[in-house]
Amino acid sequence: MRGWRRELRWRQPLSIVIGLAIVSFVLSLVVAHHLFPFLSANNDEAVYLFQARVFRSGHLTLPAAPYNDYFRPWMSAEHDQKLVLVFQPVFPALLALSDLIFGSMRIALGLISAGSVLLVYALGRELRLTSRARVIACALFALSPFVVIQSALYLEYVFAVALEMAVLTLLLAGLRSTAGARARRLGGAGLVYGLLIFTRPLEGLMLGVAMALYLLVRERTLRRALGSLVWPAVGALPIVVLMLVYNAHLTGSPLRFPLWAIGGDNSFGFGQRNVVAGSPLIDVTLLNALKALHQNVRSLPHWVFGSLFVIPLGLYGVWQRRHDTTTVLLVAIGVLFPLGYVFYWGNLLIVNGRKQIGPHYYMAMLIPTVVFTAVALERLWQYRRAWAAVVVTALIIATVVELPDKIDRNQHFTDVYRAEQNTIDDTVAGNAAVVIVPITPDGGYLLHPRGWLTNSLALTDRVLYAADRGPANLELSTRFPDRKIYRLQAVESSRSPLTFRPSVRELMTVKAPSFTRTLAAVVPSDATRITAYVQTTNDNRQTCEIAPTTPTARVSVEVRPTGIQLTGCATGALTLAAPATPTTLIVGFDLSRAVAKQSESRELRVWTSTDGSNVVSLNEETWRIVPHDKTSIRVIESDPDLVVTA
Repeated sequence: MRGWRRELRWRQPLSIVIGLAIVSFVLSLVVAHHLFPFLSANNDEAVYLFQARVFRSGHLTLPAAPYNDYFRPWMSAEHDQKLVLVFQPVFPALLALSDLIFGSMRIALGLISAGSVLLVYALGRELRLTSRARVIACALFALSPFVVIQSALYLEYVFAVALEMAVLTLLLAGLRSTAGARARRLGGAGLVYGLLIFTRPLEGLMLGVAMALYLLVRERTLRRALGSLVWPAVGALPIVVLMLVYNAHLTGSPLRFPLWAIGGDNSFGFGQRNVVAGSPLIDVTLLNALKALHQNVRSLPHWVFGSLFVIPLGLYGVWQRRHDTTTVLLVAIGVLFPLGYVFYWGNLLIVNGRKQIGPHYYMAMLIPTVVFTAVALERLWQYRRAWAAVVVTALIIATVVELPDKIDRNQHFTDVYRAEQNTIDDTVAGNAAVVIVPITPDGGYLLHPRGWLTNSLALTDRVLYAADRGPANLELSTRFPDRKIYRLQAVESSRSPLTFRPSVRELMTVKAPSFTRTLAAVVPSDATRITAYVQTTNDNRQTCEIAPTTPTARVSVEVRPTGIQLTGCATGALTLAAPATPTTLIVGFDLSRAVAKQSESRELRVWTSTDGSNVVSLNEETWRIVPHDKTSIRVIESDPDLVVTA
């Protein structure tokens, strides 16, 4: 009878946990389908997917040559004529395996989420939590907005947390075992730890420090603590060797990770940092790293089930377990992970996305958070069930209050992406095409910032997406003579309030002995100065003044193989040499006004080149530059203030 009761007590909570795991699996797929059909605003998703597709094709890398220009994926570089992608291979390989088995990479995300819930239960058992506390911890984890959102993304943070919990579970189980079971479990902990190191080396390092501190407290002497690490080291060794071999294959050095081989400066510490070569530099100082730490840590409770209520509950849980040595391990994780990321400049980058997908570098802090909160709730239930019911109700209400903002922020990006995709589909309408997509100041890469606009590995799709390379895009019509060339842009749809809409225009290459355009700009009644300008590069602008005495300012530009001439200036024509290489011709007006914040520029931009006897032009656009606006530079498809005629 006693054994039967024990079995009943075991199976009942386990059934609940399995149910929570199934809920987590379903939530992963449902949230992904409805909230992230075009991926999220985090551009890493697209890179993980691209890398998984490379693995799915049966290769670790691709030849670099086809991806050297318009089709270079974000966070990639060439090494030894191979395309090196930035991420460690464990998570992309798991996605590729999921696609091989299930025909979908999203299944892997759901399985990782469900498996993580089960691991919370297993870890809780090794932490000697009661059955009720273990179930509560699983519920807190599965229903946290952090897990719900992240489990729907092609990002490895939930996977890393699952590895961390597996390591801790096997470590604690092994330390309590004897003889053969001890070796197997500690060796298994080392094996999984090796996978964690291979996946996210920095998090592996921080978890290793946390475990070392715990072993020192538990074993009381350094010698015994080191003795406990023998079997974990043996288990981790083959995975670490595999990681070094992989690094050597991709980057030429076992100790050089792909992250360090893609250009830029991604090193630890402080100073000038950037993601890839040519992207803007960020001055990383201790002060702004601490500010980022503050913002990220402050946002974390809003991503945990119960929101800010978890803070006092978690502290109460720590107090309840203050005499348990495993508390050292859990508290160390909660302290070391945020502090460790202070010294990595990515800590600053995740600040911008913390309101959409959470401060994902700190996701490991969920482990101590759900454990200590579960302990507090379980104790509260034992002592005052009515109070516990009130607290649980408050946790549910707080979570419900937090969710709409997170959903709305992500839904906004999805709505923008859907509008762009619909515009592309409607305009291209079945044609074989190359669609030029906008880039960011980070450089001419695909998958950033529109990660869902991707190509097949063979670059044979009916519609190919190409990174915008400015005047070098003139080459596309020659390179793809059987395809129409289009360009996606976000254009100004209204000035007050300032809004944008997607626009896809077909670009027609025109070759003629000369290129001539006349620009007429409306002169504001309070204009104090009007300057016309012409340039082909940022360092050769020619300017002249036009008296603001007429309602319209007018100039004409003519481009010939012999040179460029702007007429309409009172002081005579402006001339520039004909460009030797494809360039962007810019002609426009600076309109100074009595109120400085109302001053702006309006201009025509044309990609142009000469072949000795003709002028080749492509993609005429009118632009408005408003220095004091948040979005200071924007494209205007039909601007009544600037009329351009041939």
